[in-house]
Parts: sequence; structure tokens; C-alpha cells
Amino acid sequence: MCKGIDQLTGHILICGFGRVGQVLASDLAEVKQPFVVIDASESRVAEAQAAGYLALLGNASEDRTLEAAGIARAQAMAAVLSDDSANVFVTLTARDLNPTIQIIARAESPSTERKLMRSGANRVVLPAFIGATKIAQMIVHPSADDFLQEATGKTHLNEDLRQIGLELIGIEVKPGSPLVGRKVGNVEASGQGGFVVVAITRADGSLLRAPEPGVLLKPGDVLVILGHHEALPELANSAKPLAKATYRGVTA
Repeated sequence: MCKGIDQLTGHILICGFGRVGQVLASDLAEVKQPFVVIDASESRVAEAQAAGYLALLGNASEDRTLEAAGIARAQAMAAVLSDDSANVFVTLTARDLNPTIQIIARAESPSTERKLMRSGANRVVLPAFIGATKIAQMIVHPSADDFLQEATGKTHLNEDLRQIGLELIGIEVKPGSPLVGRKVGNVEASGQGGFVVVAITRADGSLLRAPEPGVLLKPGDVLVILGHHEALPELANSAKPLAKATYRGVTA
């Protein structure tokens, strides 16, 4: 594999072969764009090689790894690791080794975007917000009401979203839930960038598209949420009513 890498010029470096890296590699392979996968996991490197990709085992934040991947001859690099801090270090190293390379970096938290740009990234991609934009476009389509009523998009769309670690779900705000009376912006902030509220279906059947941060949640609201798998169960639990307890004849 290293011999093949040595012969490449104008190729792409994919740092990280998780969900996003795998989708990216598949898309590049389809258009016959040469690339090299870099990952610190032996199993993921083996998986990439089994798919017929050039792959290198190593830490992409280390000079020797990027040099072995031919960064001096590469035209672009995608830092798509699942850890924001790791992508910052990878970007810093790559920019130092190749001042002219195009760097596209992934960020899970919006607060990381500025750090990545300062580190030398040309562009920063936030998968959750790209997904939210796609969903918003579907919501303004005339068939949006049907889309939301069918269990909030249990179609091929969710299959596409799962490839990059995202999912679209509907969560009902039950009476007595801690979410009642809270602002949309505060609920999103509590998730630390793990999800966004794409729309709200009110109890009267009305649809609120792309709700403003100041919108207050009411009992019976159904939130259309786009987020990461690990962030959604906690949000779903918070939408349930608070448990009641009785102590010495007093229920609270």
C-alpha cells in the first residue's frame, strides 16, 4: 500500500475512517478521485484496505504519518475524526507541513469552528447543521406536513443521515415535562451541539418551521429533532413527565 501512496500526486487525504470518512471515501472512489485513508485503528485501516482503498495506519496529527501519506504532494485534506480537538491538532500539523493544501475540517460543536479556522482550515463542516438545512428544505416543501406526520421521516432519509451519525426523530412534550415552558434555544444549548430543533408541531395541528430560539415549549408539542444518536435518548427522557412521589400523605 505504501508503494501505491508514493506514486500519488494531487490526491486527497482522509483523516479518520469513521462514518463520515467512510461516506467520503465511497464518494471519492465513485468519481475515481485518488485518496489515502489515515486512521489510528488497525481494524478500520484493514476495513479500508478490504474495500480496495489506499490506507495508512497512524496518528494523523504526527508529521511522519502525514508525510508518509504524501501530504507534500496532496491537493486537499479532510480532517473528519469524531473528536474536535483531534481535528484541530491534525489541521495544525497539516498546515505546517503544506502551507498551500486545501483543508476541510469536521466539527461537532459550533464553538470549535473558529479554532479550526485559526488552526489553518479553509472550510469547516458541521454535519448536524448540514443535515438540519437539508431537513428544513424538505419542511418548506408542500408535502412537509405528510413528512412530519409519518413518524417524522422514517424513510430513506434517516438511512442517509445514519451514515454520518445523525438521526431524525419526533419527541412529544408531555404535560408535566421539565421541557414545558422552556425556550427552544435553551433546550438546544443543553445538548451542547448534539441536536437541533428543526420544527415543532403544536397540539392544535399547526406547524412551526425553524422555530426561533425564544419560542416557548407547550404540553402536546411534538419536536422534530435532528441530532447525534447518543444525544437523543437523554432528550427523549427529559420530555417525559416528572415522576411523582408521596411522602407522609403529600404528593410532589
